[in-house]
Amino acid sequence: MYEKSMGELDVVIELDNLYSELDKKQKSLNDLPSWMQSAYQEYLAKKEEYEHIKSKKESLESQLREAELRLNELEESYGNLNERASKISNMKQYEAYVREKKRIKEEIEKTKSLKNDISAEIELFKENFAEVEASFLDVEKTYKKELAKWEASKPEIAREIETIEKKINELRSLLPPNIVRRLELLREKFGRATAKIYSSEDNQFSYCSNCNYVVRPVVIQRIKLGIELIECDNCKRILYQ
Repeated sequence: MYEKSMGELDVVIELDNLYSELDKKQKSLNDLPSWMQSAYQEYLAKKEEYEHIKSKKESLESQLREAELRLNELEESYGNLNERASKISNMKQYEAYVREKKRIKEEIEKTKSLKNDISAEIELFKENFAEVEASFLDVEKTYKKELAKWEASKPEIAREIETIEKKINELRSLLPPNIVRRLELLREKFGRATAKIYSSEDNQFSYCSNCNYVVRPVVIQRIKLGIELIECDNCKRILYQ
């Protein structure tokens, strides 16, 4: 695809652009796209609200089951205590029986009251929970729809990445290894390896598009000759016109 006669600077510029395009495509493949951010943030907020209220609902239901279990145990103990009443043979046993009967009865009443309070709280809670759950499920449905759309776009993005990588490998083969390494180091350090030169409105001065450092006329002449790669004196990116 690329001619071997391409100038070294042209190859470096194209390679730098392709690396940037590759970075962008890989980001779109792995990072949540901007058009999904709003739906994702709303989904997270609704999910947190739903999980919080769901946890509270489950806690109340667990408390209710514990209260019911405890009430059954107490009522069973109360029944067993009455069955043992016929075996009382002295005043001491009778007094102990009366105290125990009173204690269990009081605890039964207390547990019944707790059970009723929890049941009432659950009934009040149900409507609010139903609203939150419905809202969350609606937002989740929208988010999953957007997520499926993103996932469906990934195979095409992957193919584009493969094409770009082939172009990069082809261009790398046209450059000496030291130039390839130089370009990679610049990209690792700065994000871009090249910078375009632009002129002032009166065309009296030229500047590096990255750092706005003045590019000397002699440097521009050297770039035009195309004999070597010229770096910006300030930011060290490879300059081109």
